[in-house]
Amino acid sequence: MLNQHIFKVHANAGIDSAWLYWALRHVTDRIEANAHGFKATLVHVKKSDIDRQSVIVPDQGTQTRIAEVMQTWDEAITATEKLLANSCKQKQELMRALLTGKKRFTRLQGSWQHLDFDDVFERVTRKNFPGNSNVLTISGQLGLVSQSEYFNKSVASENLSGYTLLERYNFAYNKSYSAGYPQGAIKPLVAHDAGVVSSLYVCFRIKAGVEADFDFFRHYFEAGLLNEEISGIAQEGARNHGLLNVSVTDFFKLRLHIPPVPVQRKIAEAINVAEAEERLFENQLERLQTEKRALMQQLLTGKRRVRLPASEATP
Repeated sequence: MLNQHIFKVHANAGIDSAWLYWALRHVTDRIEANAHGFKATLVHVKKSDIDRQSVIVPDQGTQTRIAEVMQTWDEAITATEKLLANSCKQKQELMRALLTGKKRFTRLQGSWQHLDFDDVFERVTRKNFPGNSNVLTISGQLGLVSQSEYFNKSVASENLSGYTLLERYNFAYNKSYSAGYPQGAIKPLVAHDAGVVSSLYVCFRIKAGVEADFDFFRHYFEAGLLNEEISGIAQEGARNHGLLNVSVTDFFKLRLHIPPVPVQRKIAEAINVAEAEERLFENQLERLQTEKRALMQQLLTGKRRVRLPASEATP
């Protein structure tokens, strides 16, 4: 039994069902581009919208071979997704174990300390007097990124003089909570030499004269090890439109639990290796998905042909 938003489709005689699946996948983008609806996840598509889609239909042997090729790409993508998920899980477990001190390097000595946040970091408050126009925004997945690249447009005000100017290796704390970041996200600026952020962000850097490993703290913040501390200073009932009410004074008095600098460096190196492996699988997955889209476009339009055994080939 199907509801009114689902069409049941049969393959006609001479049509390979697996090939038809890929053909329908191919025309989906064209259908959705011209469809309309009241929700982003539910567009209005009539049966006639599907019926009038034009597809090139090869002989049945070629259909079967095209479906087999696309299935091979799908299997490769699925296998890579599993490798990526496993790599991500292992990295997160490693981060939790090393950054909390539950797992330690036996050859490195030194006790872990509880320090105030402002013992290690100082606030960045410089205004955008140089007139930097690279407006940054915090993305949970991508970190501090250019707003124009992320949104394909600028959503900042025209006058940027009141924005805070960040330099590479500075951090910014976005007090808005989002998926995966229940107490807001802290991200470093690594993709640009400089940029400006909204004054709503709390910006900071490692204090001059303080020895600390940048990558260690990058991972420390990403692992959410300040979440419990931030939850303790966020005023009750202050979640307004996703924005946590966290005062700057309280933020800089958060407590850090950190090891000596040599241990920080060793921890950062270990996590960086795991991070590089994860990025390798991410890049591999992206390449496979791009290749699959291009291959589907070429095979289903006849721009690229599959090879058939001589016994099955037709003129």
